[in-house]
Amino acid sequence: MQYPTASLFATKYEVLWNGTKTKEPVFQIKNFNNHGIVPNFFKSSLNQSMYYPSCLCVSKEVFESVGLYDEKINYSEDVDFNIRAHAKFKLAYWDEVLVTYLLVSENQITRGSLSGKIIPDYDFYEKKFEDRKDIKKYLDFQRYIKAKQFKLANERKKYRELVSAIDFNNLNYKQKFLLTLPKFMLQGIGKLKNMLSCLGFEVSSYSK
Repeated sequence: MQYPTASLFATKYEVLWNGTKTKEPVFQIKNFNNHGIVPNFFKSSLNQSMYYPSCLCVSKEVFESVGLYDEKINYSEDVDFNIRAHAKFKLAYWDEVLVTYLLVSENQITRGSLSGKIIPDYDFYEKKFEDRKDIKKYLDFQRYIKAKQFKLANERKKYRELVSAIDFNNLNYKQKFLLTLPKFMLQGIGKLKNMLSCLGFEVSSYSK
């Protein structure tokens, strides 16, 4: 095995937009070149996902140690598993596209109600890993993403719960600004973002 210290293995992917256009995401992973052990999964995952579940291979020992996907969670169960797995095990990453991911826009995810959706318990993991600033920042990034989605879905209580737990020092200025916007403005920005993506322009609040 080329990377005997790793127990998680993943590859890069490309995004298929509207069934016609593909785009390869660009990641900025410090101290990393083409392939190898990712120094810190959490610090490298504050942008687009480094991989999707279909890109991931997991050693049996990981499941035996941290458990399987939590069946009680029906939205972002992969994030929940990633927190547990990457807190303990190393990831070997191959920076070559081997998977095509069909993009679902942010607007599509909120066309139906998010009522009844159970997301990971970020507060639990914050307490469990209270000495890990990298995990705290990752948790706040996930809270930011979900808070916007719940606002768009008129789930104001869940929006407020998530936002109240965020350390805003862990967000960039664009993310802080977007969280303050009313629903109709978020919807408009989402539509504009989708239009620009169709034209080949990528606009994101994730980068610094």
